[in-house]
Amino acid sequence: MNEELVRMCMDFTEYEIILKKVFRWSGYSQVFPVAAYICLNHRDEPNEELLELCNQILKDNSGYFSYFRGNGKVVFAAMLSTDIDPGARMERAAIAYDELRGYFPSSSYLPLLALIIAKNAKVEEYRAIADRTRMIYDAMNERHAFLTSQEDSVFAGLIALQKKDIGDTIGEIETIYTWLNQEYSFHRNAKQTLSHALALCSGRWEDKCLNLKRLCNALSAEDIKYSRDFALVPLAVLANTGIDTQHLIEDLLAVDEYLSDQEGYGMLGFSRRKRIMHAAMITAAYHMTGSYELSCAVIIGELLEIAAQQAAAAAA
Repeated sequence: MNEELVRMCMDFTEYEIILKKVFRWSGYSQVFPVAAYICLNHRDEPNEELLELCNQILKDNSGYFSYFRGNGKVVFAAMLSTDIDPGARMERAAIAYDELRGYFPSSSYLPLLALIIAKNAKVEEYRAIADRTRMIYDAMNERHAFLTSQEDSVFAGLIALQKKDIGDTIGEIETIYTWLNQEYSFHRNAKQTLSHALALCSGRWEDKCLNLKRLCNALSAEDIKYSRDFALVPLAVLANTGIDTQHLIEDLLAVDEYLSDQEGYGMLGFSRRKRIMHAAMITAAYHMTGSYELSCAVIIGELLEIAAQQAAAAAA
């Protein structure tokens, strides 16, 4: 493992520690790696003072029952901390959120999309983006009414920001979803999420799907167990960074080995399957060159995995 990748592994674990110190009473343990990934992807080391400031900014710009203060607030604070002016970004996000609320009901995912829009578009574009997001969401819902739900509004927003032809993109998503149904047996909600993530990647749909399949087959050949659900999103993004599969596997296994010696992994911490997903996040951050669409796809995939785990725990 080269020096830069080692440094990123060390940064990831250090960022988690910093985030836990600031948000020890206000975040599920699973969310800290996601927030650490956000900082890592921006090559932006968080500090306690800045994170506390960002947490206060969230409070000052939202009501007590606002979703900006919900389970995702650690992630939102991490996003703000990577901005040169977190207060201004939050002000723009509040405007974007109000525009989105004209098209969508409140949800824990809408603040995430608002923060993304605030970073990547001008204020005068917000209403048109919200309208386009709703059009894309409705097209998704028309094809899969029982699968399309709140989290898909974020993917619809990411597609809206790409300004691609809606019909072509929806067609590609459906083609990828059909391919996933033929290749894999995990639940269809996760397949829809994965089809959205793959559609955000560049290239032909056939190549993107085969890149994922090659990486998954390579992991299986190494006897590496991985979750076959929402957690596949980081692997899908990693597989489509344009890096040779063998190179990716070497880096991924090296990062996984590094994490295996860190506190928080093992019998009383994150499982081996979760560890390989964190390794995929670090490796993706290392190989990606600032693609906000793909980094956001990783974040959404991880948040959905966390939500699924929480729902399973509550049901038990």
